[in-house]
Amino acid sequence: MDDDADDWAAQVEAQREAKTQQFRESARSPLPVSMRGDGFPGLAYYDPDPAYRFVLPLHEHDEKETVTVETTAEGEQTYRRWGEFRFEVDGEAAT
Repeated sequence: MDDDADDWAAQVEAQREAKTQQFRESARSPLPVSMRGDGFPGLAYYDPDPAYRFVLPLHEHDEKETVTVETTAEGEQTYRRWGEFRFEVDGEAAT
């Protein structure tokens, strides 16, 4: 990996560690209290792969649909589907 990819991989690892700490310690953790703390081993991840790192423009939707998503703590949250990222993975279009 080059320096940029190394920096990116280090940032991914730091974000993962921050998530683990939040799951262990935060009052807003999605884990039951009995699973929090040092007993939580963290989530299982694949190693960061720069082949799946994308820097893309966000394509704004003409019509911004509203979607409702159920959350673990606040019940339902309403969001606006503002746009999408368009890219290819292994030669197949994705959004």
